[in-house]
Amino acid sequence: MLFPVLGLAPPPVGVSVFTPLWVIVLTVLVRYAMRQQVTRRGQSRRLTITFGSWALAYAGALVIGELLFMGVATYWVPMAAVVAAPFFAGAWWTGRT
Repeated sequence: MLFPVLGLAPPPVGVSVFTPLWVIVLTVLVRYAMRQQVTRRGQSRRLTITFGSWALAYAGALVIGELLFMGVATYWVPMAAVVAAPFFAGAWWTGRT
């Protein structure tokens, strides 16, 4: 939800407000997930790969969008789906094991 707002909000607001909020949300979620006592075998590896893939997609889409497509909804909305894809893949992967 926050990703399209990053590119559609005015430049100082998008990056300076929403990125720190998103980092806080992800940090809380990762710390919560890693502290659970009952997890499936290999869950830490799956989470590391999922969040690493997400970070690469997020950073790539954000840099390209900020440089070339600021305020262009036809870029930011599809990129939101691309950035979310690692989490869907990680959920699918976890569900299969």
